[in-house]
Amino acid sequence: VRLIIFITVYCLMMYMVYPQTLASFIASLRNLIAPPLFLLFGYGIARRVKFKATCILYVAIGFFVYLFGLYEQFVNPNFWVERGLSKVWELKGIKIGYGGLPMNVYSSEMVGGQQIRRMISLFADPIHLGAFLFLSFLLAVYLRRKIIAFLFLTGCILTVSKGALLGVLISLVIYVIINKAGTIYASLTSLFCGVCVIAFILFSLSSSTGSMLAHINGFTGAFGSLVRHPFGLGCGNVGVLASLNGTVKSSITESGFGSLIGQIGLVGLLAYIYFYRQIFIVSRQCVDKRQKTILLCLSLSILFNMLFNEVGMSPNSCGPYFICIGIIIFHIKNNGSKVSFDF
Repeated sequence: VRLIIFITVYCLMMYMVYPQTLASFIASLRNLIAPPLFLLFGYGIARRVKFKATCILYVAIGFFVYLFGLYEQFVNPNFWVERGLSKVWELKGIKIGYGGLPMNVYSSEMVGGQQIRRMISLFADPIHLGAFLFLSFLLAVYLRRKIIAFLFLTGCILTVSKGALLGVLISLVIYVIINKAGTIYASLTSLFCGVCVIAFILFSLSSSTGSMLAHINGFTGAFGSLVRHPFGLGCGNVGVLASLNGTVKSSITESGFGSLIGQIGLVGLLAYIYFYRQIFIVSRQCVDKRQKTILLCLSLSILFNMLFNEVGMSPNSCGPYFICIGIIIFHIKNNGSKVSFDF
């Protein structure tokens, strides 16, 4: 609660110094406070909601979303065009690409000389969908529903989600570190995942339209902005949301944390370091390896999504993750070191 209030008050103070359109300010503030706000929501409902029940609910919803995605991708690819999706995107100020669909519906990378049409399902957006299907994958693995988890993984592939791919590698490293004793397993797994990341970056750089560099530069460029503007440029003045709703004061784009640092500077960076530090402190109190694994997989996969993807901090992407994290934290703090996640 203190973190949400602190960020909001600071953004309001900076708004007086660096004014922006109200739409840009509200949209950007929403993203800046979304992670702690949804964690708080999960923590609040945890008195009546058990984590296992939450997993089953999300997996059920995810399975329906996955099935509709198959229909939308292979049976009726014009589903959203026929329902005026292009008009919605035009009102948002987002460029429309092939066949009346937004540009991000097509992959940045070229495969076979052409861009791949990505699954968008009920989200009508491949990035949000990829984040949600990966969450569903993690929860299905936790429930030991291997076939459903595999289907969710194929869904992540169909969305061509780089965030989901990175999440799989991060989760694999976490699982090995926690559940496989010894540094050899952890070192080999980390090396394997590092090679996969490097190989994909090289592939993307050689076949992409420039999306990969935009995400990386958005994150790294934020630290240059931190030196020049340690207190930030004000909420709503940096990032994609600012460009759609107002006038930007920085070239930082495509990175949630880049946008955070660019807008509220060192204050925002320290606030989120504190926020994640508290999550890690709680995770150390959980002695059950399975539950500790899911908590860290959820926390770190969405963290790296937010580092390199501005959409990662939006409610559609980060909301379900932090609701689950909030529920887990409540049960850890209120049931001792041995956590009960049953109905």
